[in-house]
Amino acid sequence: MGKTEVTGYNYKRQRLLDVSSLQLGNGKPKIVMPWDPVKYLGVCLTITGDSTSERDYVRKKTLDTIKHLTKHMYHPQQFHCVVQVVIIPFFRYSAAIANWDSKEVDKLEILWMRVFKKARKVNASLPDVTFWVGLEQGGLRTPKARAIITSETTSLVNHCMY
Repeated sequence: MGKTEVTGYNYKRQRLLDVSSLQLGNGKPKIVMPWDPVKYLGVCLTITGDSTSERDYVRKKTLDTIKHLTKHMYHPQQFHCVVQVVIIPFFRYSAAIANWDSKEVDKLEILWMRVFKKARKVNASLPDVTFWVGLEQGGLRTPKARAIITSETTSLVNHCMY
């Protein structure tokens, strides 16, 4: 019962449903408002479909990781791998469902560039294209957030179809 939460929402009328009389066995579950985020399968969402909390979580984890890695002792190539294994997955996990808008994606990519430039110990004014282009062109093939959203959404759609 300690983990059980319940909420009710009328989508047609966009109103809260009263679930206060709901009882399970001898107990009452915790009532969560439809606009309050809950963690479900590792993603923070509201029953009304708002994923603001999930996007905030991804940004916070990205900033926290950047802060922890500021004075790293890694070789640039190692650090590049650490960033791809630690920071990018925070985003990738919910990328297809967190409803990122274009400005938010731009800001996230700026954060990623900041940390990749720190990893390589290069000047912040170095053009980002150095990181985005492939190895064949002398770049580092750093993933772009939009490409991840597209890939994860396509994967989710394919999974749902079959």
